[in-house]
Amino acid sequence: MNTEPLLQLSMGVLGGIGIFLLGMKFLSEGMQALAGPRLPRLVNDFTGNRLLALLAGILVTVVLQSSSATTVMVVGFVNSGLMTLRSAIGVSLGAQVGTTLSLWVLTLDVTKFGLLVIGFSAFLYLFAKRVRPHNAGRALLGLGLLFYGMQLMGDGFEPLRDNESVKALLARFDATSTLGFLLAALVGAVVTGVIQSSAAMVVIVMSLGINGIVNFPTAVALVLGSNIGTTVTALIACIGTSRNAVRAALGNTLTTAVGVLAAFFVHSAFTDGCAWITRAIVGPLPVDDPAFVRVAVPCTHTVFNLVKTAILLPFVPWFERLLRVILPATPAERRGAERFRTGLDPRLTRSPALAVLQSGREIVRMAEHCGKMLEDFRTILVNKDPDPDLEQSVFDAESDLDTAQTEISHYLGRILEGGGAKLGDVAIAIRRQLRCADEYESVSDYVQTALKAVLKIRNAGEKLSDVAVEEVQNLVDAVQAFRQLSVEILARPTPPTFQELATAHAATRRIDALAKEYRHRHMDRLEQSCSGPVKGVIYNDLLVAFRRMNDHLINVVETYEGK
Repeated sequence: MNTEPLLQLSMGVLGGIGIFLLGMKFLSEGMQALAGPRLPRLVNDFTGNRLLALLAGILVTVVLQSSSATTVMVVGFVNSGLMTLRSAIGVSLGAQVGTTLSLWVLTLDVTKFGLLVIGFSAFLYLFAKRVRPHNAGRALLGLGLLFYGMQLMGDGFEPLRDNESVKALLARFDATSTLGFLLAALVGAVVTGVIQSSAAMVVIVMSLGINGIVNFPTAVALVLGSNIGTTVTALIACIGTSRNAVRAALGNTLTTAVGVLAAFFVHSAFTDGCAWITRAIVGPLPVDDPAFVRVAVPCTHTVFNLVKTAILLPFVPWFERLLRVILPATPAERRGAERFRTGLDPRLTRSPALAVLQSGREIVRMAEHCGKMLEDFRTILVNKDPDPDLEQSVFDAESDLDTAQTEISHYLGRILEGGGAKLGDVAIAIRRQLRCADEYESVSDYVQTALKAVLKIRNAGEKLSDVAVEEVQNLVDAVQAFRQLSVEILARPTPPTFQELATAHAATRRIDALAKEYRHRHMDRLEQSCSGPVKGVIYNDLLVAFRRMNDHLINVVETYEGK
């Protein structure tokens, strides 16, 4: 048995796929670094309605060079409650369009320049002293690797053109028949699910078509199937997340499946339409001409996603309702009592700018959860009757924020290990977020301390006076207002203004002064009432807890002052 063709296939095709995927990674990282903080702001600001969400999905995916990375990010945002399900569907549709656009550069016969681009960009990447030229070199190096990987795949497939065994195997997946079209689409979905890149699958199909190994209808079916396969990444990412995040991942798959199913029922007309559009671009070439195939395959990919998005975008609200029917709310979701858990996905650490955006939103959620703990504490404080469930919810929340702080720290550490420290603004944001996550976790610790002080007083058979309860409520209000100010500063992508910083420092001085004043008042009350020292000591611990919350909140603000 002659194994040389098989060896050549393995070396060329597998090596080409590997180099192509590596090139996508370098290109994505380089473009993200060049985009800097503008990319997170884009995601943050452009999801207000369906059209803006669609545009955000397109633009972010063009930068990331991966619709899978965009949809994984979306699942994380929905899981954390920072993106609505409706916006998530819009962004996912945009991601599916965006992933088709970058492939058009491969329609040009540029693969022969791959090594030249690699050689030039490698010097720029390795020896550039400034950050922007270094990142530009990384992006160009990725582009060169894409070209070279595609050339290797094309050369690797060439020996199979006249292989009778291969022809016999592929005849079973000839998409000129309805069954063959279905089988070819299934193969496209499975292979894309394995390599987790629809772009790589489209390039493989392009190489097969250029070498005459598959005909045009089969190439169309394989490309359609690749659109379903690329949604597998988001489905994997939703494991262990909230019900709404699962809906977002399922919505990404469902919208794609609906589009592929519609194309399946009119596959002959769809194939002819893609051929007509291609000929309008390249001229009246036969469908087996390499120049036709080079344009027709990415054209099919783009046309399918554009038509599907144009048809489905008006029905996004309907899809949202359908997903809520398929996955109805759990009892905990209906009560709004789901435990806090982060929506961090480790795969996004390969995209530092977006990963930092996601971790930043999780820290904002930590701050909001501290606010809920304070409100629950206030309710327990003013209620005359004990509420064990509400008390336990505060203790559970503190435990959840401990876990969240650990997860965020590890997540940010992975970004730094993966090269995030070289990305300038991203590295600054990481250092700030590490400190903020620790500060908000400490705030939750002292809310728990305050609750324990109140429970100690009650367990001792005593109670706080009405005046003392009013004083503590005033402290809760002051800390809540300060916490909300810190959240507004933290959540915005731009640094705080001088006025905001001045307001924050005034707030921290006011809280400190209130706590000191209430301590003196309480000592006066103790002297007049001759009460035992137990309640006095515990009440002092309660006041100290609020002063410590105040200290940690001003620490959050001071991360913007370099302190």
